[in-house]
Amino acid sequence: MTKQWRLLTPALAYTIVRRGNLRELGKIMKSHVLALAALAAIGFGVFAAPVLASETFYIVLDNNTGKCFLATTAPSRMTRYTTLGSYETKAAARRALAKMKQCK
Repeated sequence: MTKQWRLLTPALAYTIVRRGNLRELGKIMKSHVLALAALAAIGFGVFAAPVLASETFYIVLDNNTGKCFLATTAPSRMTRYTTLGSYETKAAARRALAKMKQCK
C-alpha cells in the first residue's frame, strides 16, 4: 500500500469537510505541515550556518597603557578602550595591527 500525496486546495478541503471525513483532512494537513517543517529546517541550516560561523575581530587600543590587542567582541568600556577597526578574518586583523602607528 503506497501513500498517496494529495495537494490540499481550498476546494478539496471544502469537499472533505462537506462529506464529514475530517480524519482524512487531518492526515492531509499533517503531511503538509511535516513537509513544510522539514523544508524550513533545511533552509535554516543552509542559510544560517555561514552567518552563525562568521566571527569579527576587533583591534582595540587600551588608552591607559597605549597597547593594542585583538578581541572577538567590541569593547564595552569606551572610556578605557578605543576600537581602531574590525575585520572578518584574524589574519587581516593581524596585518592591520602591524601597520597601525598608534599601536607601536
